[in-house]
Amino acid sequence: MKLSSGGIDFTVYLPPYPYKGAVALSFDYESSAQSLKPSLSAKLKTRYRRVMNTFAGGNYDLSSGYGRGYGNREGAELVREIFREHGIHGTWFSTGHVILKGNKSGDAYRINQKLDYATKESGFEFIEWRRRYNSFYHEPYGDYKSHKYYYLGDQSESLKAGGEDIQCHSFSHPYIAMEPEGNIKIDLEDWQKTAEREGFDKAKIFAFPYLGDCYCIDKKTNIKILPSVCENNDECGNLLLDSNILEIFKQAGIELFTRCYSAINNDDSIDFGKYNNSEIGYINSRGIFSFLDDMKSFQMFLKNTAEKCSIIDLWLHPNDIMEKIHYDFFASAVKMLAAERNDGSIWIPTISELWEKKKIISKLTLSENEGSFILSNNSDEEIPNLVFKTDNPDYGIAPNENISAIGSGKYRAGLHRRQQISFKLERAA
Repeated sequence: MKLSSGGIDFTVYLPPYPYKGAVALSFDYESSAQSLKPSLSAKLKTRYRRVMNTFAGGNYDLSSGYGRGYGNREGAELVREIFREHGIHGTWFSTGHVILKGNKSGDAYRINQKLDYATKESGFEFIEWRRRYNSFYHEPYGDYKSHKYYYLGDQSESLKAGGEDIQCHSFSHPYIAMEPEGNIKIDLEDWQKTAEREGFDKAKIFAFPYLGDCYCIDKKTNIKILPSVCENNDECGNLLLDSNILEIFKQAGIELFTRCYSAINNDDSIDFGKYNNSEIGYINSRGIFSFLDDMKSFQMFLKNTAEKCSIIDLWLHPNDIMEKIHYDFFASAVKMLAAERNDGSIWIPTISELWEKKKIISKLTLSENEGSFILSNNSDEEIPNLVFKTDNPDYGIAPNENISAIGSGKYRAGLHRRQQISFKLERAA
């Protein structure tokens, strides 16, 4: 965060001292898809693959059809075991049926749309079935006891009780930037109402399905297409969510976005951004398996994150680690992250913890009075271990009883609620 006064700019960092950078681990936590009431062959195939993965070192994919729900359920347990070993918690972006324990009466939600825009021409070959079928045409109308692959509310409840952060990934997993406004409103309302009914907190953070916060217009056909398939993306640009849609999110209680296609893989950010100049923030995100083929590149990423004091959201699907190669990488990456944390280098908060810290720091103000600068904490929360620096290389901060130098031109201070501290600048050596 930037603060300015008296013609001098200051940078205030989010991670608390002694941490330099922050890495949040999060998950797109979803139920089953693309399967009518599961056929016997689908059940047998999935169960065979589960056994082979578990007992024979198999590397079978459990991410599609009937297997996706089981993959996420079992993958979540594997994640939980790894997290327990290292004392880490993550953020779980859940779709509607993941926080539902059941829907025997068939009236647990309203949204059940077809994605009319999901055509091959628009780049949706991978989910084109959703143009032909309603989102939940395959619902078994049971509960987590009879259909564990479809209703994961019991597991989500257990994750929450263990300290995990449950947030919103939409109810029906649409491509938000191409959805009608009315559908977006209903979808968010259904998720928030389901969360309250099932004993979860209302979500403040939203992860876009399919990274779907923007689209392009194809110049030949004049239709909306995915930015990832746009041949002239640099020329036409990504069209972001407009103010009407952002107001729908705001009214639903959403304060922060992640999984934004418009802001992926930026490892250099030291702060949250403002989405399309709105009141809703965003955090940069990156798929953790983008480092899969080179663990050294992940080590370098962590080093750069610390050196640049960056913050980022690293994400995956729980079912991803049902494949052995992904499990081995994820377990090693978490172990490496934990070691960086233990060395005082990388903070590993949930995204909610990081966002709450940001909101508190945002209440800091800076003023100048007769050559002294006054840093004020205008919140009712303490801010221990605050790290900041001047952006002018010609000046440093003169340490005093409230401020200490910690190297690399950075300084540390602690502020009680509603406290002010003063300091002066000095010429850099």
